[in-house]
Amino acid sequence: MKKLSFLLLSLSFFVFNVNYAQNDPIVQSGSTSKFRFGLSGSGSVDWLEPQNQKKFTSGGKGFGYGWGPQIEIKIFEKTTLRTGFNLYNSAGSINYSPDDLAFDSVYFFLDPDENYVEWDDAVIEDAGDYIISSSNNSLYQLKKRDFRSKYVNIPLSFKMKTNEIGYMTFFGEFGSVIGFNTSSLSNDECIIAEMEDTTGFISIPSATMNDVINKSNIDFNKGTQPIKAGLVVGGGGEFTFSGTTALFFAVHFMYDFTNVVRSDKREPYLRRMYNDSYQRVGANSSFRSVRLTVGILF
Repeated sequence: MKKLSFLLLSLSFFVFNVNYAQNDPIVQSGSTSKFRFGLSGSGSVDWLEPQNQKKFTSGGKGFGYGWGPQIEIKIFEKTTLRTGFNLYNSAGSINYSPDDLAFDSVYFFLDPDENYVEWDDAVIEDAGDYIISSSNNSLYQLKKRDFRSKYVNIPLSFKMKTNEIGYMTFFGEFGSVIGFNTSSLSNDECIIAEMEDTTGFISIPSATMNDVINKSNIDFNKGTQPIKAGLVVGGGGEFTFSGTTALFFAVHFMYDFTNVVRSDKREPYLRRMYNDSYQRVGANSSFRSVRLTVGILF
């Protein structure tokens, strides 16, 4: 976080200086248009960063993509406010059972149609006894979970530009973004497990102990937070080829500071045995992303 703050301050200082260097004879004045509209497409490398890395680790990188319209509102000579919205697909994964970390195994149930079953519906606890509500549900030990979530993102950032140099204008940008989750799917790497009635003891059958299987495209809407928020910092350039019309490119670093999966208190599916009872497991994690955007402004 200290590195991010230093980067934001450095970028602000740099763009503040170029913003007022408007009398340089080798540069030209930019567009005087108050509003500019555009359309952009993006691709990104995404990953999830667990808050508690003593229990969970990032499962690797995923690839995101999206598109959407944007609007720029001039607030100073060389500074605009950028907003709009984009429809974005983000991807990441979490290791729930890292080989190099000591942590209790995590379990979940699926019904015959391979939908998640809430633990409190699958297992009834009565006076210390555990009763499985349906023999049709299957129990698994979770090893790794891949997430694919769709968001409607609304950015709000300051875009600070140099004067036009030939046909090119360069800019730095920082601000925030808020995302509204519209759907989430998960792919699980897991091992078949069994639970005994009454005792609630879970074991892994010896015949399948080393068989990791995949369960794909499972609805995970109840396991994710409906809203996420984060910071964005980056820069890029515009190539003007007619009036106010320009092609642009930008590279951004996205740093979410809110959790995207359910916390321990609200996790409906995952449990681990601790102190002779099954407790909720929430792998609080936030998205990180390096994003490349190209588009056109009018």
